[in-house]
Amino acid sequence: MNMQYPLVSIQIPTYNQKEFIKDALDSALAQNYEHLQIVVCDDCSPDYDIFEYLKDYVGHPKIEIHRNEKNLGRVGNYHHCLYDLVKGDWFVNLDGDDYFTNRNFVKTAIQSILSTKERVSVFQGGAFVHRIKDNNIPNQLINGSIYLINGIDYIKHFHHNLGFTHASIFYNVKDAKSKDFYNINALDIDYYSYLKILPVSSILFWGEKVYHWRQHDEQETHTLNFDACVVKYDELQDIENHYKLLPISIKAKMLKQTRVDITIQLYRTFFNEKFSFNRLLFVLRKTKANKNYIIPLLSLIKRKLI
Repeated sequence: MNMQYPLVSIQIPTYNQKEFIKDALDSALAQNYEHLQIVVCDDCSPDYDIFEYLKDYVGHPKIEIHRNEKNLGRVGNYHHCLYDLVKGDWFVNLDGDDYFTNRNFVKTAIQSILSTKERVSVFQGGAFVHRIKDNNIPNQLINGSIYLINGIDYIKHFHHNLGFTHASIFYNVKDAKSKDFYNINALDIDYYSYLKILPVSSILFWGEKVYHWRQHDEQETHTLNFDACVVKYDELQDIENHYKLLPISIKAKMLKQTRVDITIQLYRTFFNEKFSFNRLLFVLRKTKANKNYIIPLLSLIKRKLI
């Protein structure tokens, strides 16, 4: 490993994504950064042999191809990639059905990280950087187009969301592991892992789009149900444990905003499925019958019944 330019790992977890995986792999190879480890980890796809399908890539010095002996599930595969296969100092997760669109992404991220003396654990591309100035979020301009923001300052202004997409974010591997990334089997674990790392570092934001999120019917994003939403409250408790050192007022504000986001998703799935009085009681209990949550809920019930 070059001491100046660290090894970067691009982990590509995949399951039954035969028609997409080569696009993801080619976009990773197209990055104009030399010190790359590209890890493809197939989660025991039943419809094809990943080694046979990617035979043209086998033996490439930057590429490692793995197949799990049994299906670990989406989050389990994320966890396996990061904790067992990734060798780099920094990593980015690129799902097997997505692909990078900016070949300078990795190089720009590393050069920006190395150019600042601040402790940086996260580099985020595709950010809504105009909101930084619009909302007076304290920042430092780096390299003319990249903004450095202290993680605590970002939490203070969390309601001015700067955007989040999994494959647009670089993480420091050591810091990610110390914050127990991908530890709960939930749909949004990528987002909540991101939130856990904010209090301990600064973040670099870049406004350039860096990848394409391919949407299709087989994604878990499009198969969300009520039970999957319930797990989000476990994520919230996990986040709270990592926010113990924050000032009480900041922690309360952050957790309140996150709870609102979770509850809105619960409302939506609640009314997309069969009405259940027990589920209604669950929502009321989890929101602690707070008027900030109950009023929107009653409004939804009214529209549903009329």
